[in-house]
Amino acid sequence: MSEKIKSILIHLSEREFDRLDYCSRKCGVSKDIYIRNIINGVTPKEQPPVEYFEMLRELSSTASNLNRLICNFNEIYDINPTLFFQDYKLFSETLNKIQKTVQFHEKENDKIDYERERYART
Repeated sequence: MSEKIKSILIHLSEREFDRLDYCSRKCGVSKDIYIRNIINGVTPKEQPPVEYFEMLRELSSTASNLNRLICNFNEIYDINPTLFFQDYKLFSETLNKIQKTVQFHEKENDKIDYERERYART
């Protein structure tokens, strides 16, 4: 991590502070990290629910089990597993897309709909 040697003091209205607090909490980062990301043109995504990570572990485990199963099956019956490996590759690519979609940050186009959430709570 690079050394931070400059600091600033900013004044925010109550509404601006609430929005900053809300957005940083939804993304699971501190306010200063959230602001640094904005300055660098990156808006963190909201944290996925806990169930997402459980589901991801289960899907990864399933993929590993399928791979071991077909390898063992191929050793015993000497089959051509081309079709399976095509499906397995598609499964793995889909799993990777899911991980990247949820876990990585995106550029400025990915915004949190703060106003909608804020008014839904009231």
